[in-house]
Amino acid sequence: MAQVKGVMVLGRRGELPVGGLARELAVGLPAASAVVDRLVEHGLVRRQEDPSDRRRTLVRLSPQGEELLARLNQGSREVFETWLDNLPEPQLEQLVSGLRSLAEVAETWAEHSAAGVHSSS
Repeated sequence: MAQVKGVMVLGRRGELPVGGLARELAVGLPAASAVVDRLVEHGLVRRQEDPSDRRRTLVRLSPQGEELLARLNQGSREVFETWLDNLPEPQLEQLVSGLRSLAEVAETWAEHSAAGVHSSS
């Protein structure tokens, strides 16, 4: 499971130092290094020395890792579509209304965030 989480984190965050991946996975550096080792063995991740700090190792998804992530996301999308297809029309309309409201809040939050204003209400 840690390997799948590692692929997902790297897909979301892009290139990270191994220590950054450890923080994202909430594990220690040795555990993150072991995850990276296994992902490299499977051809899902590439690692390289950080050109700005040779003591750090950077990791990023390989093309095979990006392909796996796309397949995982597609599978999730198909399951989600199946769930939506099985919702009765009134509940689907409620869901759409709720998602529109959530999108409005997110847009307002993004505008405030860009302006340096943060609010939790």
